[in-house]
Amino acid sequence: MSHVTNKQLMNRLKRAHGHLATIISMIEDNRDALETAQQLQAVVSALEKAKTYLVTHHIEHHLEAA
Repeated sequence: MSHVTNKQLMNRLKRAHGHLATIISMIEDNRDALETAQQLQAVVSALEKAKTYLVTHHIEHHLEAA
């Protein structure tokens, strides 16, 4: 994986990490369940995008050679 690609993937994972930290704080502060669920969806979405990015990169750069 190239340096640029690794940086892009890490940015996506850090975004998910930030959302997750927010969720933990929200639960500790007994925040509204709907707001918390929205943040949970943001984590799921960020992880899905990271996974898609990783798999797509693998297919484009590693399976083509095979």
